[in-house]
Amino acid sequence: IGIQGVTVHCSGKPDVLTNANGFYTFTVQALGTYVISPEYPGLIFAPTFARFENLIGNKSQDFVTITERGQLSADPAFLAYGDVLVNRKVSKNVVLSNNGMQQIIISNILVSGDIGSFSLGSSLTYPIILAPGGTRTITVDFVPNSIGPKNGTINVYHDASTTNPLQVPLTGNGVSTFATLNLPAVI
Repeated sequence: IGIQGVTVHCSGKPDVLTNANGFYTFTVQALGTYVISPEYPGLIFAPTFARFENLIGNKSQDFVTITERGQLSADPAFLAYGDVLVNRKVSKNVVLSNNGMQQIIISNILVSGDIGSFSLGSSLTYPIILAPGGTRTITVDFVPNSIGPKNGTINVYHDASTTNPLQVPLTGNGVSTFATLNLPAVI
């Protein structure tokens, strides 16, 4: 199956894009060594490159095995808890989604940052498998143990093509009391 828009690199030549049928052309000198490799976001090609030496006539290379890896995302991409009373719990959810064509294996989810302030809302069993188009909701609790701003990060370790670990920043502020407004009595 040809894929349009794949970037094909050839040593010593400008990159070219594949056409609507998945074909590409380079014009090179007959004598020499050339390495050709395809690249497209979210795809893995096999073989990863082809090597040609001392060409006589036309040569071609089929990159026949193409696998689109899973694409992991988090919604929301940032959790802000705002002001929370010290030692009180506020929970928020993050939805992890697989936007790719292959399953994703999540091997671990860790919460780091201000010790004791942020934690997973429930224990999880690993691995977590996300099918293409699949989602998983995780709950993150914020329980400030002291007054002041708190920061943390959800770290999702996975085998998708996105940055590993996927990180979701966390912020919150521990307060002793909420501000009160004192107004004079109207007579």
